[in-house]
Amino acid sequence: MVTKVILKAYSLIFVTYTGAIILAVSLGSLGSRPLALNGLDDCHLPCWNAITPQQTTLDHASVSLFRSGYAIESVNHHWRYMTYQPPDPAACKIALTYSRLVLVTELSECGDVSLGDVMAILGAPEGVLPSGLFDSFVFRNGTVVVNTRKYRCSTGFSLHAAIVSIRLRAQGDEPVQSRQVSTLNPLPWRGFVSRGHYQQLYPDAIGC
Repeated sequence: MVTKVILKAYSLIFVTYTGAIILAVSLGSLGSRPLALNGLDDCHLPCWNAITPQQTTLDHASVSLFRSGYAIESVNHHWRYMTYQPPDPAACKIALTYSRLVLVTELSECGDVSLGDVMAILGAPEGVLPSGLFDSFVFRNGTVVVNTRKYRCSTGFSLHAAIVSIRLRAQGDEPVQSRQVSTLNPLPWRGFVSRGHYQQLYPDAIGC
């Protein structure tokens, strides 16, 4: 009974508080979007820069990046992992995990980009994975996972949380694991409450 009351309270918080913030961020970010996020959703994530996980070959992905001014930084054939330096310091570094096809596209070192900047483009997350090294937010049916710096358990999730990376993968791929939770079954998004509150609701899934 108490849990149901808590869930209803968090739902109300989400509708009245989170929804208002997302609208404000969306309206307020139109003229101030970070350069690193320009064109982020041009081909509809998880497609990015004409690279679609599980569809685009590594060769075609590399050509697309070269045309955009990226240069190869490193290649690890054992782990099938390549990184590319951006043409502009304000843009994101790119990493591709691959077989013959690109499996995961990862954007990192994107400068001063926050969770709110991403949410202004994609809207509210569908779920959250607040365990492991990062606080991770799931978008687009698990195909987009945004990792942010982790804060104390008593601290609520924040629009200002710094982005560590944005991982793009095909729907239905092997999930990104976080204890018993995965990108195929994330915890429901309850708004900007603390991980401590999530732990009260999902004690078997959340660690602080």
